[in-house]
Amino acid sequence: MNENEQHIVKDNSSSIKLALMFRKAERIVKGRENRFLRDYNLTSMQYCVMEVLHHRGSMSVQQLIDAVYATPGNMTVVIHNMERDGYIRREKNPKDRRSYKITLSEAGEELITRVIIGHVKMIGETMSIFSEEEKAEIIESLNKFEKENPEFFG
Repeated sequence: MNENEQHIVKDNSSSIKLALMFRKAERIVKGRENRFLRDYNLTSMQYCVMEVLHHRGSMSVQQLIDAVYATPGNMTVVIHNMERDGYIRREKNPKDRRSYKITLSEAGEELITRVIIGHVKMIGETMSIFSEEEKAEIIESLNKFEKENPEFFG
């Protein structure tokens, strides 16, 4: 590294450390979530889809993609597997026959109702190391970060 590059690295060392800590925090949360959801034979994306449908009702595939920050390719596989497992129904959209509405089935509704409280408790336990004030500060900081990067949140 030349001298200019060394200054760039030094001047941005706290930003690099922060980005690394974001990755580590995400890994911890996802790891705990995956471990919890494994008991229900669900992936985190399947859980996200079920939770969104549970709270918001039927949605188009594109609305689901936007709501859970998925890629179209991944969502196709998730919907196929969830339909196969009986957790959702895919129905032609009466307003647009080219698209589908995705709805939770009775089995999906029953499963998400059982899983959601345990999931909330697990997240609460994971974040319990922070005081309410610290959580509020982190949320405020991350909201600022999100607002400065709107291109990633459609």
